[in-house]
Amino acid sequence: MLASVSIEEGHPSEAEALARKALEELGAAKIFESQISAHAILAQALLAQGKLNPARNQIATGAPLAAKTQQSVLRLQFQIAAAEVLAASGKPGDFQAATASLNAAIAEAGKKGIRAPLYEARLALGKAEMKHGNKEDGRARLAEVEKDAAASGFVLIRNKAATAL
Repeated sequence: MLASVSIEEGHPSEAEALARKALEELGAAKIFESQISAHAILAQALLAQGKLNPARNQIATGAPLAAKTQQSVLRLQFQIAAAEVLAASGKPGDFQAATASLNAAIAEAGKKGIRAPLYEARLALGKAEMKHGNKEDGRARLAEVEKDAAASGFVLIRNKAATAL
């Protein structure tokens, strides 16, 4: 989705507009599976702009759709975005819940051999650990993600891990 690229390029407001438009069109066409991804991306775009409550609303709206999907990659993408939003609250209880969710995503993606969400979940966990004061574990995790993603050809994730270090 083009909105993801806009987030990566540092244009979250543009990503927000694109994701909102996509949600509108996908809703009208009743393409529910793709709405899961759009809700996740919109939540991430809002979070990148510091709009925590609207990001939470997108997660709450997309959660019922994500719970129904049989597509592991979509469900994991949504789970990772939801955990990022949860971790952004700054509350210790939310951080613990986000950590548990990310660890579950890591376990599922690892078991199924789905590398992109595996690396994304590990990246999100490392960033959350850094933000919540666990800098040593966060740095170690991000360094591992950087190394593993590079070895697997996931250059964008490698770059995001390197930047977070």
